[in-house]
Amino acid sequence: MIRQSGLTLVELLVTMTILAMIVVIGTTSFSVFAQRWSGELGSFNASVSRARDSILVQEVLDSLVPWVAYDNAGKPFVYFEGNRNGFVAVSSRSMYSAGDYAVVRLSVVQNSDTRFDVLYEEWPMSNDILLSTRQKINFSEATLLYASVDNPVFEYMGSSPVEEIGDFSGLQRSTKPEWLQSYNAMYSLTPPLRARLSFEVGEYDFQISSSLSSPVPGLLSRYKPYRFRSPSSDDIEDLEGLDGLDDCDC
Repeated sequence: MIRQSGLTLVELLVTMTILAMIVVIGTTSFSVFAQRWSGELGSFNASVSRARDSILVQEVLDSLVPWVAYDNAGKPFVYFEGNRNGFVAVSSRSMYSAGDYAVVRLSVVQNSDTRFDVLYEEWPMSNDILLSTRQKINFSEATLLYASVDNPVFEYMGSSPVEEIGDFSGLQRSTKPEWLQSYNAMYSLTPPLRARLSFEVGEYDFQISSSLSSPVPGLLSRYKPYRFRSPSSDDIEDLEGLDGLDDCDC
């Protein structure tokens, strides 16, 4: 009589138990791996996107130009204003609208943890152009360049403000350019030579800088006081004698 060999019921149960344990361990390990991979991939994509935005913004900042606009009194001035929170200027490049000039703003905002975010905004001149400080500038949604940085400092290389002169040329300076904490081209009559933002990320120091195009000598002397149309009448009102304040959004 030939005896057939095979698994007993106990051996079969033990085998199935071991197999079930292997499947559970494998499923758990794959789930943990998938979660970590998804998180690292998302972080990598975010880092790549910020690096791309930083490169594009640097190209925009390297193309700042001495754009002439009019203040509230209808007098021409070079559109640039900067303080400790950021600056606004005009660039010949736009990050969002190729081929157009744009009003750009680089700024920092403080978070609840007392650290700062570096933001970039712009207003492409695709449908309208900047003429005066009376215009409402609708900046784009802010682009986050750097998150949670420490000790941000804006500085501007230029000459201290001088008294206004009649022909608006304002190109001669009695003082040498120096790094200033704020700069308003309406009072200095020329844009700064350079603008920079320095900040810290962990143990590393970072800097975003821009060199502005040199204005043509006698640039403002080519522009005459502007006659604005009165908002309450169809007549033209000469606002040359009124006092104006700078309304730049920086």
